[in-house]
Amino acid sequence: MPASPEPKSQHMPPRPHAHLMLPSPLGLLEYDVLEDAVFLGPGRRGGLRASPTPFQGACVALTRKEDGYVARPLPGEAAPDINGEAVAEKALEEGDRIRIGDQVALFRTGRGPVQAAPARAAAEPRPQPVRRSAPSSSRNPVITVITFTGLAILLAATYRAVNHLKAIQGAQISESRLPELEEQREAAPGRALRELLALNQQALRTPDRHRDLIARFEAFQRRHVDTPGAAEALASAGERVRELMEAWSTKERAALDKKVASLEAAQQFGRAFMEIRTFERRFGATKAAEGLDARRRTLRASARKALDELFAKVQPLITPQPREAHRLLIGVSHEYPADMAAEVVPLLERCVARMIAIGDKRRRTPNRPPTRRPTKGAGDPALPPFPGPDDPPEEQPPQRPETPDGDDATRDAQCRDAWEAARKDLLEARYPQALQGYTMVVQQYGNTAYYRAHKAKIAAGRRAAKVGALGPEGLVGVPVEKKKRGRIELEYHFNDRNVYEQDFTVEQPFSSDMPIQARWKRGTVVLERATGLFHKLVFLPDVTLEATVAVQQPHDFGAICVQESDDFRAILFNIANTKFKLKKGAAAKANEGHVLWYIGQGVWADADADAHGFIKIAERRKVSLKSGDRVKIELTRRKDSAQGSFQGKTDGVNLEGKVKGDDGSTMGPGRVGLFTNSGIITVESVRISGVVDMEWFRKELAFLVAADPGPPSDD
Repeated sequence: MPASPEPKSQHMPPRPHAHLMLPSPLGLLEYDVLEDAVFLGPGRRGGLRASPTPFQGACVALTRKEDGYVARPLPGEAAPDINGEAVAEKALEEGDRIRIGDQVALFRTGRGPVQAAPARAAAEPRPQPVRRSAPSSSRNPVITVITFTGLAILLAATYRAVNHLKAIQGAQISESRLPELEEQREAAPGRALRELLALNQQALRTPDRHRDLIARFEAFQRRHVDTPGAAEALASAGERVRELMEAWSTKERAALDKKVASLEAAQQFGRAFMEIRTFERRFGATKAAEGLDARRRTLRASARKALDELFAKVQPLITPQPREAHRLLIGVSHEYPADMAAEVVPLLERCVARMIAIGDKRRRTPNRPPTRRPTKGAGDPALPPFPGPDDPPEEQPPQRPETPDGDDATRDAQCRDAWEAARKDLLEARYPQALQGYTMVVQQYGNTAYYRAHKAKIAAGRRAAKVGALGPEGLVGVPVEKKKRGRIELEYHFNDRNVYEQDFTVEQPFSSDMPIQARWKRGTVVLERATGLFHKLVFLPDVTLEATVAVQQPHDFGAICVQESDDFRAILFNIANTKFKLKKGAAAKANEGHVLWYIGQGVWADADADAHGFIKIAERRKVSLKSGDRVKIELTRRKDSAQGSFQGKTDGVNLEGKVKGDDGSTMGPGRVGLFTNSGIITVESVRISGVVDMEWFRKELAFLVAADPGPPSDD
């Protein structure tokens, strides 16, 4: 659910954008309609929710049309109730009320009565602003700061204010403007002037801290809004807020343009639109926001061009290679605006229909005997070799003879023979042929009593054949992006609970008296107590783990890499440690702070024989992390070096150093993950980039192959 808009300064003009007034448990929330499509539906905790992307429960879509918006029901949903009448399509006008259940959203065009307020305000008399020595057309924040500082120092020159200003600033006073300053001194209380002087002095010292300065000037306005005679000081503070906002927005616009250009080059258009929207919500009323509509149009043009190129590449593949076409399409929905991503759905449906049709054809059509490809060295059957570049996975229909007719005993015998042939291919490392053979057993003999009796063993053999044909990619349940030199990249958002349970293990990360506690919850994973969430693949010391987590209890959690061996050794990037202690016995004391640890057997020479030793790789003592912060964690291993960093709204750190114990040892290949040690975190996403340990992979493949012992000899 989008966050409620930030409070607007009383001196800022209203934003000329269409927006929705949404009911919520906290009252009415204003949602700016800035995208070409907005989806509307019930909120999780009551009220209504709006989002630029589809979400579960959304039932109405608002789409841009010419200079306005049109409301339509989503496919399969009833026509929305607009102004008390169910309509299938309506061009929204000022004040239209959209009813969903027992809640009503109000649509404002941004061109209606809400624009009248500035006109009325302009008609009212307003106090004259304080005269400045710099020209009024100047927008240079440094010149403005110097101007107001000079004004405040001149105010200090008044004879009657000398005793009040000595404790704040011992500055030399010019007498050139004493009559004017005397009038201002008579019109405003000394306390307001002193505060304004202090604020201008702080602005001169820290001109780049725009957010903090704006907050301070706005707080000054709130404190003195009812102070008699403080009108001039309030007007000056309001002008300073506008100038600081303009300077801040100019700086942020430069950063926005650079980031959007980078995302556009990477074809991450969805994130680029979100960055523009975030900027516009804060700085939409400033001059820096001019031209954003044009930038949005050029970005949409780039997205359309990229999507058309993808469609041109995919459409010829749908008939001959529907699985490949489906793979190319499945991961693009979050990279494009919602209305463009919706165009992917019909092509996905065509791919699925084509895959089903091919499967039906395989079951109906008798096939010729198989033609086997010569094998490039079978190697040790116990440790089948990983397929090389000349042995890609094959997606040909299974070439096994089919006998649709016959009694049950005959079909059971045929199932056994087909299974035996597929297993022979598996043992001799002909993985693509073995995968075809196991698939044929399932398709042609899945309804036989013999298959049902040995279903688990046949499924294990088919999984081993798939892993052998695909490599490490076959062990995981998400798309794998392959890079140079054997590096792979995987990304998880935990929307599929089966993928989470298949690709991750939940276990105790180190010795602890606390229990393990983890649960999957609505596309996230919540970790509590002493719990580790580890990815199943084992990576060489060339791996990076990135994760986005929301922090409920901001202490004793982080990222971890554990060596895959009988000897426990691990690298811990420990955020806000309060548990792990240095030294021994009564002298032991918790090492509070953010710490990059190397722990394990033999790591610390003075550790007890039955205890793990701790060595600090790097640390920072200061901790300012707050509950509710959302942080991005990163842990990187490169040979014998480690680097841990995190960044959130309230805190951040970057630590790095060498991984070397007192015995001179470092760490071998290991698994990466996240952990808690009495803290509570909600894991939203995980991204892993690294090189899989192929020695471990071959052993894992041999274990999978052994899971299918083949047909029993007494059958």
